[in-house]
Amino acid sequence: GLLNDVADDGLVNCSLGEQFGSATCDVSAFGSIEGKQIPRTAEHVAFIDAELRNAINGDWEWFAGLNYRVESSKFAQVHNLIETGETELFGARFGVESDRYSVILFGRNITDEDSSPLVLRYADGNDSFKRNFVGTARREAHWGLNFNARFGN
Repeated sequence: GLLNDVADDGLVNCSLGEQFGSATCDVSAFGSIEGKQIPRTAEHVAFIDAELRNAINGDWEWFAGLNYRVESSKFAQVHNLIETGETELFGARFGVESDRYSVILFGRNITDEDSSPLVLRYADGNDSFKRNFVGTARREAHWGLNFNARFGN
């Protein structure tokens, strides 16, 4: 991993490990990410989905389902200093279907979880390489309706 300038003197120096042999400081002390979590990736993720189905009449049946996803916190970079926080997401669906048609009402993020799904640290090249962070906003609770038709055999 490449670590950004750790000297914080406004210059990009002594921060890229030993790639540049002409560096005048001990850069090997700044190049280790041993014991750190991979950035922008949750270390733990679990997903559970349950569905109940029952016949209505003939070829039609109804169904209802719930799902739950939990993710551990994600870090912005290899330093493991800035993180998103743990996330819990719930979804639901209800519908009817036959061999050929289906109508599904679904909801995603139905508890309106607002943790950021991604945080990123970067150096602003337009402002003396000052460090900045940006977080992505999570989509709020939303609902939808799907109509499906199958054609052919």
